[in-house]
Order: sequence, then C-alpha cells, then structure tokens
Amino acid sequence: MGCSASIENRNIDLIVACTIGNVEGVKALLAAGADINAKTGDGDTVLVAAYSEGHEEVVKALLAAGADVNAKCKDGSTALMAACGKGDGEFAMALLAAGANVNIKGEVRAR
Repeated sequence: MGCSASIENRNIDLIVACTIGNVEGVKALLAAGADINAKTGDGDTVLVAAYSEGHEEVVKALLAAGADVNAKCKDGSTALMAACGKGDGEFAMALLAAGANVNIKGEVRAR
C-alpha cells in the first residue's frame, strides 16, 4: 500500500488498512501524517473499525500512537461502548488504561 500525496487520500488509505488489518500500513500511514482519528464512511473511528473487525495488532498500534479513545462514532458511541457491547473486558481495561472516560453518554451497541 503506497502513501498517497494528499492528507485525504492518506486518511482513506488508513481506513482501509485498519479494516483489513494491515498493521504495517497503518504505522506507515500514521508516520506519513494520516489522521489517527479518521472516520469510516459509516462514521466509526478507525479504532472502533479495527476492533470491530478483530484486528488486535492494529488496535494496539492505534492505541500506542495515541488514538483518541474518547472519540465518538457517528451514532455517539465510543470504543469503550463497543467493548462493553461485546462483553470484552480485556479491551475495556486497555481503553481505561489509555484514558477512556466512563462518563461519556451514548448508546452501547453490540457489534
């Protein structure tokens, strides 16, 4: 996956890399200036998109690079709400350790 010249293209490439689990592509695109909090066409953050697709290494890379764990998806949910909706205590604890706010209001959604 090559890095595109424009920020918009890098963000699109990042969304694709996150949803297909290309951790090296994610790291390269972030280094090239892609928005770590970009949103998919469905309005999910790339962190939530990677988590929803089961790409644990991509999730770890995004967290290590400083993804906003409190960023809201289009429907108002956060990554912590996605973890709770799946009953995923391990991911929820990782998000809390990264600063997730338990007081953000929104809908918990099962994914």
